[in-house]
Amino acid sequence: MMETTQKKGMSKGCMVALIVAGVLIVLVIILAALAYVYKDDLVKFGTTSTVNAIKKSLAENPADGVDTVRFNAVADQFMAKLGDAEIDPVEFQTFFQELQGAGSDQQFDSSEVESLIQGMVGMFPELNDLPQMSSGMMDMPMDSMPEDSTEYIDSM
Repeated sequence: MMETTQKKGMSKGCMVALIVAGVLIVLVIILAALAYVYKDDLVKFGTTSTVNAIKKSLAENPADGVDTVRFNAVADQFMAKLGDAEIDPVEFQTFFQELQGAGSDQQFDSSEVESLIQGMVGMFPELNDLPQMSSGMMDMPMDSMPEDSTEYIDSM
């Protein structure tokens, strides 16, 4: 007569599944800890990426009344200062929500761009000292010349 012995313990498949689950839990804990430790760097990276995407969008599809030169100047200085600065989480959260909201439709009008500029200036007030472009210069036609300039051209 053959006696059957019952196996003790778990099957190999169940053991492998438990080991894989344990490893995944440990990885998630490690990633959460790293995200917490490097949260400022992650926020700065996300902000820099978003601002660069807005600059690119404004360069490719400039909207009427948007001072792209001023926005680019303020954005460049903002990103330079952002790299070295300590971030106030509450103030930055407000700015980042505004940044995400402005780009939600992928179209930027002058009020959205001005709002973003004011948000950047709000975080770093010294950005307000950058020279502002006058919108009147941008509206001036390129072919306009003073009336007395024809004498100069004729003499050439």
